[in-house]
Amino acid sequence: MMKMKGISVVILMSAGLFLSAVNPGYNPAKERLILNAVVNYMDALHLDPVEYNDEFSEQVYDNYIQMSDGSKRFLTQVELDVLEKHRLSLDDQITKRSFDFFNESETIFTKSIERAEAIYNSVIESDFSDLDDENFERDVEKREFAKDAEDLKLAWKKVLKYEINARLNSKIDNQNMRIEAAEEAAEEELDVEEDEEDEFRIKSEEELYQEAHEATKKSYDELFDILAKIRRSDRFETYMNAIVFVFDPHSQY
Repeated sequence: MMKMKGISVVILMSAGLFLSAVNPGYNPAKERLILNAVVNYMDALHLDPVEYNDEFSEQVYDNYIQMSDGSKRFLTQVELDVLEKHRLSLDDQITKRSFDFFNESETIFTKSIERAEAIYNSVIESDFSDLDDENFERDVEKREFAKDAEDLKLAWKKVLKYEINARLNSKIDNQNMRIEAAEEAAEEELDVEEDEEDEFRIKSEEELYQEAHEATKKSYDELFDILAKIRRSDRFETYMNAIVFVFDPHSQY
């Protein structure tokens, strides 16, 4: 009986994946089919099925938020407060194959990424000198979500300043190492490759800062290009993974 149930679930999952491939747009029936297949599959094949209760719901909720914004760069506490009402009801929603939480979160995440890009574009070319006395928590686990949009802007400014300065310090260290190596070689009267000698030029801190700034900007421009391509189906996959992770952290959707 278990084997037959497992086979039927695999068939359902295959059908869901097929529908996903031929119709990548929003399709409620397809999403219900996939959720149904995933949940039934996990129930059928796991020796110790998970109980659908408030604890299960909280774990799915926390997994999904962590997977979607683990860096705490997009959501604000205002938006988390809106989503929080679903924290203890996800077990019921999943049992009923309902997507109230996912639908609301998908809208919020889309808008939060658009807002973050606008904040980034306004901050990346700004003056960071006014943050000299600001403390920056490097451990994201210890950071709090920004209280609101204004607080989020400050958070982005701190992150960008930190990353630019980290790149700058690395460039300064590398240049100092090359200078020391060149001085040691000169003292020992060692031959230096002509090409290497021609390429190496001591740069000012301002030049190195500009390079660090450009590298940081390039990195985040690429990030937002990737985020702009995220579809509902990509977030749906994250939601499915958040559910599966409760059953077994080593399972994959």
